[in-house]
Amino acid sequence: MDPFVKQQVSAELQQLAKLLQAAGKSIGRVLVLTWRWLLLLGLTAVSLTLSLATLSGFVPLLAPTSRLLRRLNWAAELTSHWRPHYLVLLLLLTLLFVWRRRYGRAALTAVFATINLVLVAPLYVPSAASVIYATSVHAADVPTYRAVMLNVYTDGKHYGEVLDFLHTADPDVIVLTEVLQGWSKALEPLLATYPYTNYEAARNYGGTVIYSRFPLAAGSSFAAISANGNGRPTALVQLDIAGQPVTIIGTHPRSPQSVGRMEERNAQMVELGNKVAQQSGAVLLLGDLNTTPWSPIFKQFLALSGLKNGRLGFGLQATWPSLVGSLGIPIDHALISPGIHITQFQRGPNVGSDHYPIIVDFSLDASTSGNK
Repeated sequence: MDPFVKQQVSAELQQLAKLLQAAGKSIGRVLVLTWRWLLLLGLTAVSLTLSLATLSGFVPLLAPTSRLLRRLNWAAELTSHWRPHYLVLLLLLTLLFVWRRRYGRAALTAVFATINLVLVAPLYVPSAASVIYATSVHAADVPTYRAVMLNVYTDGKHYGEVLDFLHTADPDVIVLTEVLQGWSKALEPLLATYPYTNYEAARNYGGTVIYSRFPLAAGSSFAAISANGNGRPTALVQLDIAGQPVTIIGTHPRSPQSVGRMEERNAQMVELGNKVAQQSGAVLLLGDLNTTPWSPIFKQFLALSGLKNGRLGFGLQATWPSLVGSLGIPIDHALISPGIHITQFQRGPNVGSDHYPIIVDFSLDASTSGNK
């Protein structure tokens, strides 16, 4: 090949290589910018979704007069349960937006993170009255009692784990739900320690069983509060605890897996709230309510019944699903009337159920007979 031609071809190849290299860099820059833009767009979409979910959880229960309103109730219900998760995710998004100098978006996510913080914080901040009472309990050596609540999970066969846990926890009162099928036979050993129970009639209570070391109060007997077709019956009994009458209620409304089931649960909780308000003396309600403290129906139930969330001041204590541990939500509850004070509220260990148990230590006022 002619040297001149060879030199010209070589120069053109070098020029082509430079052009390809420049094109590669340009494509790389475009890809990086596209990736950053898509990431920012995705983060913005997530932040808007979380903000909308935060607001929808404030929607009050609407009269279910149309299919649309029924579905709005259901949406508000399902989005209300995840306040701690919204809080963490919105805080992370706020930090990411600040890092990327997107201060407008950061301000938006910070506002909605604050809303969720205000709703979650009461679970972690004990009231001044409870702190004063706890101090007086220790100073005066006031007796405390223990209650345990657990959804055993009907289809499970972890009988030994549940019995071992109850033996170790050593409660005075136990409320178990879903005590059906093999559980009826498996839990017979509890009768030796807890002779006061509706165990033999568990099916009449939808599988909700109360066990007690304490005898029944004079004139009391186990009663099933009918759900009037709105789910499982509720178990109720008044116990004589150190000479004071205390009503124990065990309940397990339906889970809101559909609009219809949610409405059944809501109707049952409204009915039960009115029944609780009619009780005399102190009341301790233990149950898998299939709802969290931020749900519209939970707030309505507290208003109707006059009960207080026993979790306040003791943290989230997530109980379901047990598979995800502390990332779950608190749907198993201990609710109390005036005259009862929670001195300790804790989540028990994983015993093989899809729920964690809750362990509640409580004390009574000197006289609870006039309360409620």
